[in-house]
Amino acid sequence: MIKAWDEPTEVGDTPEIKQKHEDYILKQLKSKKITHFYCSEFYRKHVIQVLGAVNRLVDCDRQTFPISGTQVRRDIAKGQAFTKINQ
Repeated sequence: MIKAWDEPTEVGDTPEIKQKHEDYILKQLKSKKITHFYCSEFYRKHVIQVLGAVNRLVDCDRQTFPISGTQVRRDIAKGQAFTKINQ
């Protein structure tokens, strides 16, 4: 798990916003290879391209996991209830 606390906060589908997020992700990874990307968000399309990863679409309607990344960032403890990773 890579914890990144200073991510870009702008959300949107513009080339500029995408580029900010892509640059940030690559900086955080420090050349680590990601093979699969699990996501239910609209931005997965450009992220899998920049990572060269396989897209694994997850629970788009949030029926199984009724929490978003934004909600997890606001309340880490609540988010951990939806994972098997407890750090």
